[in-house]
Amino acid sequence: PTVGSAKPNANPVASTNLAVESTKLLNHQGQQIKIARDSFGVPHIYSETDTALFFGAGYAMAEDRLWQAELSRMVASGKMAEVSGKTADLAQDQVIRRDGYTDEETLQQFNSLPDYVKRGLISYIDGINHYIETTSATSLPPEFQGAKPQKWTVLDSLKVQQLMVRRFGETGGGE
Repeated sequence: PTVGSAKPNANPVASTNLAVESTKLLNHQGQQIKIARDSFGVPHIYSETDTALFFGAGYAMAEDRLWQAELSRMVASGKMAEVSGKTADLAQDQVIRRDGYTDEETLQQFNSLPDYVKRGLISYIDGINHYIETTSATSLPPEFQGAKPQKWTVLDSLKVQQLMVRRFGETGGGE
């Protein structure tokens, strides 16, 4: 199943080629989410509602790619040089801070979205934060050096999305 295909009482069923290797059960706003990982580690997310599905997707993303998300947050906020200490990152930070949307403009864009989109994004973010909150700092990727990252926010998600649009929309991603 793909994100957006919440099905009542859905149960993970392995194809003839992929076996379910692990299953995790979560709850979000009283709704159960099942994350079944196949033999390749790919999460298959099942729930009864779209918001619970997005929560599961956020949780699975954090479980697999929290450090990548953190790096994307730093780049999208124009803070890579601060964190890395490398002057090579300074030019990129300056461009992002100069050409990117302000926080206020970004939040105005969020507020203009349809309610169902806002609910989905907030549920996704709740899933990321649930992973951060329920995972010990020592179990996070080693790049975090035993510290927990800040909670993920709507602003973080939108800034990363805007970064991707600029990278792949304006320049074709160097392709």
